Amino acid sequence: MNDKKPLSTLRDRWNSGILGREEFESAIFIFIRSNPQRYNLEGWDRADFMDFLGGFYLRLRRAIDTYRDTGADFDAYIHSVMRWASIEYKATGAEHMVMEKACWTDRAIDSAEEREAEYLPDPPDAGDPEEPPERIANKKQVLMLALKCCLYVSDDFASRIAAALEMDSGCLLDELRLLREKTAMRMERLRALEERIGAQYYRCLAFEARCRAAPADGARKEILERAWKRGKARLDSMRRRHAHMMREATNKEVADALGVPKGTVDSCLHSLKKRAYCRHPKEAL
Repeated sequence: MNDKKPLSTLRDRWNSGILGREEFESAIFIFIRSNPQRYNLEGWDRADFMDFLGGFYLRLRRAIDTYRDTGADFDAYIHSVMRWASIEYKATGAEHMVMEKACWTDRAIDSAEEREAEYLPDPPDAGDPEEPPERIANKKQVLMLALKCCLYVSDDFASRIAAALEMDSGCLLDELRLLREKTAMRMERLRALEERIGAQYYRCLAFEARCRAAPADGARKEILERAWKRGKARLDSMRRRHAHMMREATNKEVADALGVPKGTVDSCLHSLKKRAYCRHPKEAL
């Protein structure tokens, strides 16, 4: 084999039919792996070098198909392909490190800001008799509120509500289950949107980190800045859509369950909301 142009010699043997296509590709791959100093890869970490070669194999196959016997010889052509592939691999690895560092830094900040809730011990029992529960003045409003909050009312709580309203608990449980089924699809869309918001948030963090790491006054920095702005605009749009999505049963669904007009439900729930705001203005929604 010609020591100065070994790959050209291999290609000549392939063209003459001495080597098959797979043998030709394997011989080139083995030569590159055994002679990293020819391609300025001798200082690479072993794991990075093998990972780079694994991704380079498909590019090598395309390079064999696109090479033409004009201009540079086959050795110089493969050397050029290797050079640009190694530059791209290093740039991609650097960007991944920057993105990973940005994401982990943000995750650490979030973890540091999270505080465990403080639980105060219950006061000692004074032995006083319990006060009787408050009389329900408008049972229809309570029933509508329970159906409206169907996702947050457990079966045990629903049974106690039914007892307070002096109605059959099985009937109330059936109505709650029907409303939960209707809202299940909406909640699935809500959870899917929440996952997309989280992914988009970290995508924006990655764009921000890549913008800061890119050289100033360069075309690449301008491209990344535009992508960053588009990503933030999309994140804001997704957050607005998430804020306006219904998380409980709609008034129309509650009205259909009770067999009353929707305006009746609107009026009753508005009255409850207004009363709650008057009693607890800071806690009422």
